[in-house]
Amino acid sequence: MQSTTGRSTTRKAPLSGRRGSESAGSRRVPRCVARAAAWVCAAGVLACGATGENGSPAATGGAAGSDPSHASDASHGDGSLPADGAVVDSPNGEGTTQRDAPSTVDANGAKPDAPDGATTRDASLDGSIEAGSSDRSSGVDTITSDASANDAAQDPSSEIRGDVGTTEGGGACGCAAYGTPAVTGTEPTSLTELSGLVASRKNPGVIYAHNDSGSNSTIIVMSDVAAPLGQIVLGNVTAIDWEDIAVGPCDAGSCIFVGEIGDNNLAYASRAVYRFAEPSISPATPIGTQTVTADALTFVYPDGRHNAETLLVEPMSGDIFVVTKVSNLASTVYRMPKPFTPGTQTTMEKVGDLSLPGSAGLVTGGDVHPCGTRMLIRTYPAIYEFKLVAGQPFSTIFAAMATPVSTPTQDQESKGEGVTYAADGIGYFTASELDGKSSRSLFRVLCQ
Repeated sequence: MQSTTGRSTTRKAPLSGRRGSESAGSRRVPRCVARAAAWVCAAGVLACGATGENGSPAATGGAAGSDPSHASDASHGDGSLPADGAVVDSPNGEGTTQRDAPSTVDANGAKPDAPDGATTRDASLDGSIEAGSSDRSSGVDTITSDASANDAAQDPSSEIRGDVGTTEGGGACGCAAYGTPAVTGTEPTSLTELSGLVASRKNPGVIYAHNDSGSNSTIIVMSDVAAPLGQIVLGNVTAIDWEDIAVGPCDAGSCIFVGEIGDNNLAYASRAVYRFAEPSISPATPIGTQTVTADALTFVYPDGRHNAETLLVEPMSGDIFVVTKVSNLASTVYRMPKPFTPGTQTTMEKVGDLSLPGSAGLVTGGDVHPCGTRMLIRTYPAIYEFKLVAGQPFSTIFAAMATPVSTPTQDQESKGEGVTYAADGIGYFTASELDGKSSRSLFRVLCQ
């Protein structure tokens, strides 16, 4: 439940006969992380701690229809960058992927010379992966967001977390290691240039995605096996260059955030994040077309114009972060200050540089774990996970060590754009913008 100040409250699940879970009909549901955001706990799907000591997932169900036997023929879970993942910039700044010889560390620990613009392994990325019910929509065709109420809540961005990475049962929050990417379904044909991807925390089994420029202000809704469920149209918005999508808490309960943050030619004086209350959707019931009215949170950067493709919403505080997309340099992270005031332009706050080096490639998407203690950032050739150090505020996660995790091959995702943690926190989904080489597959990566 949401407090009157806009801050989340904690709800502890009742103890059951099985550690770390409770029964919900025939479905086992893991208990929430202590102090995790109530909007996630209320959904009853957060799987923080639902891994065994060896990193294997507890028997929590998983995605309907997912089949690890569909695994791709190559995994990068050993911590290496994809061998063929060289990235160069195209004139429009979008970046293109070219196939190259391996550029990983050789047997003697030395890095071979790479061509200009190629992705090379950075010393800071060495090492293995660390251990570490919804109802159908009401049928109302037009929904007016009430997400803006009480946004002047106390700013929790500097809150110190002493329980990072632990559950009430004492287990790890998330996967200790990840398995091989497996195809879980085929993207709906309406996704012709996928740019943003996020799994709903309110509606388990539901995923939201959108196209890049020319998206017609439309969010594509699908199940976690990529079955098309319908679309949500932002009726009061003209899409220009949508680049990423996120879900997070708001005074309406749970909101969807869309990042109008692309600016390849640095042509726009201001950018925006559109926010609206998330509807109730069942992964088994198509919704047709729903039209919503969104809040426009417009902003400018404090130091000039930037191109960006990564939008993050921290699940405990609801803080909004944007990560820039820049060639051959580390990306910069900006935070939108509170209160969020729709219709009023704000100036972003600079958080600092992302610890991922420019040699890792152009940053094209990301997501924050439902527990709020991990973060995924992806580039065209690879996906990286960042872990929050216990006792530190969330903003410090951007300076944490970037650890490569399992990524589909470049033949499968030559222009990987979207990545999102699963709603239960066990594993993640990833998908690619179609460019003639990428598959139309939605991949899921589970705990190893």
